[in-house]
Amino acid sequence: MPYIICENCGGYYELEEGESIEDFESCHCGGTLSYVESIQKAINKRKNSIECRICGHIQEKKSVKCSKCGNLLRRNTNYRSHDYSHVIEQSKEKNIIDRIEWWGIASGIIFLIVAQVFSSIFLFGGLFRLATHNAGANEVSAFFSGSMLVSFVIMILSGFVAVATIKTRDYVTGMINGGFVGAFVGLLAGTFALIIIAMFAGIMGHGDAGVIGGLVMLVVYIIIYGGITASGGVLAVYVRKHTSII
Repeated sequence: MPYIICENCGGYYELEEGESIEDFESCHCGGTLSYVESIQKAINKRKNSIECRICGHIQEKKSVKCSKCGNLLRRNTNYRSHDYSHVIEQSKEKNIIDRIEWWGIASGIIFLIVAQVFSSIFLFGGLFRLATHNAGANEVSAFFSGSMLVSFVIMILSGFVAVATIKTRDYVTGMINGGFVGAFVGLLAGTFALIIIAMFAGIMGHGDAGVIGGLVMLVVYIIIYGGITASGGVLAVYVRKHTSII
């Protein structure tokens, strides 16, 4: 069975089925984790290391001084035989802020913008074709229904891409990062709607009501868009946990 071992304290943990080193942030001691294919390799890795008597830092056996505290190392391979499995910090222990991966969110936003630009080009071409061929009401209705479906799928895929990029197996992390993609786009779309509504309401002499209505639209956009892309993030986690596609 595969294991992960801490480069700092020497503790190791047996990976369960479906787990990988990407599911773990660091050891409880703050040390970096590395992957080994068997318990014997984990033990050998510890045997090839030396522990500083002063600070407990684990490093290569050939080291002369401790890289952490500078203490002169003694050549001994006696390690504390403790169970370290409980000190591995897993992603489920992180708070909401720690779960946010901005580069993953950025990748989802970029995908959404690029996909929507290309779909808008095809939408314009379809509208031009309908206008020049005197399309009937059923054709127009089917065209706009299909356009809405395409936009819906693109938003789900944008959340999927964001979470697939960060390679998490945690559903909450997937939902948060996927949701941020739609929330950002909803913020932009809602702000535009707020400006338009406020301008028209101001012209009609109902400026305050226009601002309130615009703010309501802003919140609605953020919630709806964020919810759609969050579902894509959850889908990405499900696919990663149950398949080898991503």
